[in-house]
Amino acid sequence: MKNSLKLVKGTGVAALVVVFTFLIASTLTVLSFYSIHTDYMLTQKAEESIKAYYAADQVAKKYLALIEAQLESIYLGEHMNYTKENITKALNRIEGIEITILDETDRIEIEYEIPVQENQFLKVVLETKEVLAAQERKCEIRKWAID
Repeated sequence: MKNSLKLVKGTGVAALVVVFTFLIASTLTVLSFYSIHTDYMLTQKAEESIKAYYAADQVAKKYLALIEAQLESIYLGEHMNYTKENITKALNRIEGIEITILDETDRIEIEYEIPVQENQFLKVVLETKEVLAAQERKCEIRKWAID
């Protein structure tokens, strides 16, 4: 019985190292794919937000052009009557938005909001004066921001 089998120390160590290496590589792969997926979803959300903002921005610019055209027509047609009442009448002709007009001494503020996303609005605040020079712009943008 002297020729019996002898176990060599460390025979299973190589297999354990391979198994642990495989487990670590698999874990890192899964974490990498999860990170990539999360980044992709955030990118998609950011893209939707940006597209929604630019769509609202285009609508706001359209209404700005309509407002400026109405103010220009008041200025050219009723130069002496460029007042809050005439401005209110002219701007009420614009359909599709609610316009708030605030009268402060010699300034008149015109506000409107365009929906961007569910709880976001693009708020536009314009300012005009009752007394304008001939070459002066009919309204100035005071605020153009997400609220």
